[in-house]
Amino acid sequence: MKSDREIQTEPLNDGERAVMEALRMDDTRAPDALHSAVARMMPRRPRPQRRMLALGGGLAVTACFVLLAIVLTSGGGAPSADRAVAMAMAPASEPAPKQSASSRDELNASIQGVAFPDWEYDQGWSATGVRTTSLAGRDVKTVVYRDSSGGRVGYAIVGGSALPVPAGRTVTIGGADYTVLRRGGATAVVWERSGHTCVVASRTVPAASLLRLASSEA
Repeated sequence: MKSDREIQTEPLNDGERAVMEALRMDDTRAPDALHSAVARMMPRRPRPQRRMLALGGGLAVTACFVLLAIVLTSGGGAPSADRAVAMAMAPASEPAPKQSASSRDELNASIQGVAFPDWEYDQGWSATGVRTTSLAGRDVKTVVYRDSSGGRVGYAIVGGSALPVPAGRTVTIGGADYTVLRRGGATAVVWERSGHTCVVASRTVPAASLLRLASSEA
Protein backbone atom coordinates (compact mmCIF):
# COMPACT_ATOMS: atom_id res chain seq x y z
CA MET A 1 0.00 0.00 0.00
CA LYS A 2 1.40 3.42 -0.97
CA SER A 3 1.57 6.23 1.55
CA ASP A 4 -0.18 9.58 1.07
CA ARG A 5 3.15 11.10 0.10
CA GLU A 6 3.76 8.46 -2.54
CA ILE A 7 0.31 9.00 -4.00
CA GLN A 8 0.96 12.73 -4.19
CA THR A 9 4.46 12.76 -5.63
CA GLU A 10 5.14 9.55 -7.61
CA PRO A 11 5.45 10.56 -11.30
CA LEU A 12 3.29 8.89 -13.92
CA ASN A 13 4.94 6.88 -16.67
CA ASP A 14 4.58 7.84 -20.35
CA GLY A 15 1.52 5.64 -20.94
CA GLU A 16 -0.28 6.97 -17.86
CA ARG A 17 0.50 10.59 -18.78
CA ALA A 18 -0.97 10.03 -22.27
CA VAL A 19 -4.20 8.62 -20.90
CA MET A 20 -4.40 11.37 -18.26
CA GLU A 21 -4.24 13.87 -21.12
CA ALA A 22 -7.00 11.99 -22.94
CA LEU A 23 -9.12 11.82 -19.79
CA ARG A 24 -9.24 15.62 -19.65
CA MET A 25 -11.71 15.46 -22.56
CA ASP A 26 -14.17 13.30 -20.59
CA ASP A 27 -16.54 15.03 -18.19
CA THR A 28 -18.17 11.76 -17.08
CA ARG A 29 -18.00 11.01 -13.32
CA ALA A 30 -15.72 8.11 -12.41
CA PRO A 31 -17.58 4.84 -11.62
CA ASP A 32 -18.78 4.41 -8.04
CA ALA A 33 -16.59 1.32 -7.68
CA LEU A 34 -13.48 3.41 -8.27
CA HIS A 35 -14.62 6.03 -5.77
CA SER A 36 -15.15 3.25 -3.20
CA ALA A 37 -11.69 1.83 -3.92
CA VAL A 38 -10.13 5.25 -3.47
CA ALA A 39 -12.01 5.75 -0.21
CA ARG A 40 -10.61 2.47 1.12
CA MET A 41 -7.09 3.59 0.18
CA MET A 42 -7.33 6.79 2.21
CA PRO A 43 -6.00 6.59 5.82
CA ARG A 44 -8.60 6.97 8.55
CA ARG A 45 -6.90 9.20 11.12
CA PRO A 46 -8.07 12.39 12.84
CA ARG A 47 -7.39 15.59 10.91
CA PRO A 48 -8.08 19.28 11.43
CA GLN A 49 -11.46 19.76 9.84
CA ARG A 50 -10.96 22.49 7.22
CA ARG A 51 -7.40 22.21 5.92
CA MET A 52 -7.04 18.45 6.11
CA LEU A 53 -10.45 17.72 4.63
CA ALA A 54 -9.48 19.79 1.60
CA LEU A 55 -6.17 17.89 1.38
CA GLY A 56 -7.94 14.55 1.68
CA GLY A 57 -10.32 15.47 -1.14
CA GLY A 58 -7.38 16.42 -3.36
CA LEU A 59 -5.66 13.12 -2.65
CA ALA A 60 -8.84 11.20 -3.44
CA VAL A 61 -9.18 12.92 -6.80
CA THR A 62 -5.50 12.28 -7.60
CA ALA A 63 -5.73 8.63 -6.64
CA CYS A 64 -8.95 8.22 -8.63
CA PHE A 65 -7.33 9.57 -11.79
CA VAL A 66 -4.26 7.36 -11.26
CA LEU A 67 -6.53 4.32 -10.92
CA LEU A 68 -8.39 5.29 -14.11
CA ALA A 69 -5.09 5.70 -15.94
CA ILE A 70 -3.92 2.27 -14.79
CA VAL A 71 -7.22 0.67 -15.86
CA LEU A 72 -7.06 2.19 -19.34
CA THR A 73 -3.36 1.55 -19.95
CA SER A 74 -3.47 -2.01 -18.65
CA GLY A 75 -5.62 -3.15 -21.58
CA GLY A 76 -8.16 -4.68 -19.20
CA GLY A 77 -11.92 -4.31 -19.38
CA ALA A 78 -14.21 -4.49 -22.36
CA PRO A 79 -13.18 -2.54 -25.45
CA SER A 80 -15.51 0.30 -26.43
CA ALA A 81 -15.75 3.12 -28.94
CA ASP A 82 -15.64 5.63 -26.07
CA ARG A 83 -12.25 4.31 -24.99
CA ALA A 84 -11.09 4.45 -28.61
CA VAL A 85 -12.07 8.14 -28.68
CA ALA A 86 -9.86 8.75 -25.63
CA MET A 87 -6.97 7.03 -27.40
CA ALA A 88 -7.51 9.16 -30.51
CA MET A 89 -7.02 12.23 -28.31
CA ALA A 90 -3.77 10.98 -26.74
CA PRO A 91 -0.51 12.64 -27.87
CA ALA A 92 1.85 11.01 -30.37
CA SER A 93 4.88 9.11 -29.06
CA GLU A 94 6.62 8.29 -32.35
CA PRO A 95 7.71 10.33 -35.39
CA ALA A 96 5.34 11.03 -38.26
CA PRO A 97 4.96 8.24 -40.84
CA LYS A 98 6.14 8.87 -44.38
CA GLN A 99 4.05 8.68 -47.52
CA SER A 100 3.50 5.14 -48.77
CA ALA A 101 5.84 4.08 -51.57
CA SER A 102 2.93 2.47 -53.41
CA SER A 103 0.20 5.11 -53.03
CA ARG A 104 0.23 8.88 -52.80
CA ASP A 105 -3.06 8.75 -50.91
CA GLU A 106 -1.75 6.59 -48.06
CA LEU A 107 0.84 6.77 -45.32
CA ASN A 108 3.38 4.13 -44.45
CA ALA A 109 1.33 3.29 -41.35
CA SER A 110 -1.42 0.71 -41.06
CA ILE A 111 -3.11 -1.74 -38.74
CA GLN A 112 -4.13 -5.20 -39.91
CA GLY A 113 -3.92 -4.13 -43.54
CA VAL A 114 -5.92 -0.90 -43.12
CA ALA A 115 -3.68 2.04 -44.07
CA PHE A 116 -3.92 5.57 -42.74
CA PRO A 117 -4.62 8.28 -45.31
CA ASP A 118 -2.19 10.92 -46.50
CA TRP A 119 -4.33 14.05 -46.19
CA GLU A 120 -1.58 16.56 -46.85
CA TYR A 121 -2.24 17.24 -50.55
CA ASP A 122 -6.00 16.80 -50.86
CA GLN A 123 -7.17 17.94 -47.41
CA GLY A 124 -4.35 20.18 -46.12
CA TRP A 125 -3.63 18.04 -43.05
CA SER A 126 -0.08 16.81 -42.44
CA ALA A 127 0.75 13.77 -40.30
CA THR A 128 2.91 14.83 -37.35
CA GLY A 129 3.21 11.69 -35.23
CA VAL A 130 1.99 8.21 -34.32
CA ARG A 131 0.98 6.42 -31.14
CA THR A 132 0.55 2.64 -30.80
CA THR A 133 -1.20 1.22 -27.76
CA SER A 134 -3.56 -1.54 -26.65
CA LEU A 135 -7.26 -1.67 -25.86
CA ALA A 136 -8.39 -4.84 -24.04
CA GLY A 137 -5.85 -6.89 -25.96
CA ARG A 138 -6.47 -5.19 -29.30
CA ASP A 139 -3.86 -3.11 -31.07
CA VAL A 140 -4.81 0.53 -31.55
CA LYS A 141 -2.82 2.90 -33.73
CA THR A 142 -3.39 6.66 -33.82
CA VAL A 143 -1.95 9.09 -36.35
CA VAL A 144 -1.96 12.76 -35.35
CA TYR A 145 -2.54 15.37 -38.07
CA ARG A 146 -2.23 19.16 -38.00
CA ASP A 147 -3.22 21.86 -40.48
CA SER A 148 -1.65 25.23 -41.25
CA SER A 149 -3.83 26.99 -38.67
CA GLY A 150 -2.67 24.72 -35.82
CA GLY A 151 -5.77 22.51 -35.72
CA ARG A 152 -5.19 19.01 -34.38
CA VAL A 153 -6.97 15.76 -35.35
CA GLY A 154 -6.30 12.27 -34.04
CA TYR A 155 -7.24 9.33 -36.27
CA ALA A 156 -7.37 5.97 -34.46
CA ILE A 157 -7.98 2.54 -35.96
CA VAL A 158 -8.81 -0.35 -33.61
CA GLY A 159 -7.62 -3.84 -34.48
CA GLY A 160 -10.08 -6.73 -34.51
CA SER A 161 -13.77 -6.67 -35.35
CA ALA A 162 -15.80 -3.46 -35.22
CA LEU A 163 -16.91 -2.23 -31.78
CA PRO A 164 -20.48 -1.26 -30.83
CA VAL A 165 -21.02 2.45 -31.39
CA PRO A 166 -22.51 4.58 -28.57
CA ALA A 167 -25.69 6.54 -29.19
CA GLY A 168 -25.04 9.76 -31.06
CA ARG A 169 -26.01 11.72 -34.15
CA THR A 170 -25.76 9.45 -37.17
CA VAL A 171 -24.98 10.95 -40.57
CA THR A 172 -25.10 8.88 -43.77
CA ILE A 173 -22.66 9.89 -46.49
CA GLY A 174 -22.22 7.86 -49.66
CA GLY A 175 -24.12 4.95 -48.15
CA ALA A 176 -21.89 4.76 -45.05
CA ASP A 177 -22.96 5.71 -41.52
CA TYR A 178 -20.88 8.07 -39.37
CA THR A 179 -21.74 8.70 -35.71
CA VAL A 180 -20.93 12.09 -34.21
CA LEU A 181 -20.16 12.10 -30.47
CA ARG A 182 -19.40 14.85 -27.95
CA ARG A 183 -17.09 13.97 -25.08
CA GLY A 184 -16.28 16.87 -22.79
CA GLY A 185 -14.63 19.51 -24.94
CA ALA A 186 -13.97 17.17 -27.87
CA THR A 187 -15.91 16.14 -30.96
CA ALA A 188 -15.46 12.68 -32.47
CA VAL A 189 -16.72 10.82 -35.52
CA VAL A 190 -16.89 7.00 -35.32
CA TRP A 191 -17.41 4.72 -38.29
CA GLU A 192 -16.53 1.28 -39.66
CA ARG A 193 -13.88 0.80 -42.32
CA SER A 194 -12.93 -2.61 -43.72
CA GLY A 195 -14.49 -4.24 -40.65
CA HIS A 196 -12.56 -2.09 -38.15
CA THR A 197 -13.68 0.75 -35.88
CA CYS A 198 -12.21 4.10 -36.91
CA VAL A 199 -12.29 7.35 -34.94
CA VAL A 200 -11.34 10.90 -35.79
CA ALA A 201 -11.44 13.29 -32.84
CA SER A 202 -10.48 16.87 -32.09
CA ARG A 203 -10.96 19.70 -29.61
CA THR A 204 -10.42 22.35 -32.29
CA VAL A 205 -12.14 21.03 -35.44
CA PRO A 206 -15.94 21.13 -35.92
CA ALA A 207 -18.03 18.06 -36.68
CA ALA A 208 -18.60 19.06 -40.33
CA SER A 209 -14.84 19.09 -41.00
CA LEU A 210 -14.32 15.79 -39.19
CA LEU A 211 -17.11 14.23 -41.26
CA ARG A 212 -15.48 15.49 -44.44
CA LEU A 213 -12.17 13.90 -43.44
CA ALA A 214 -13.77 10.62 -42.40
CA SER A 215 -15.91 10.29 -45.52
CA SER A 216 -12.95 11.07 -47.79
CA GLU A 217 -11.76 7.54 -47.04
CA ALA A 218 -14.83 6.08 -48.76
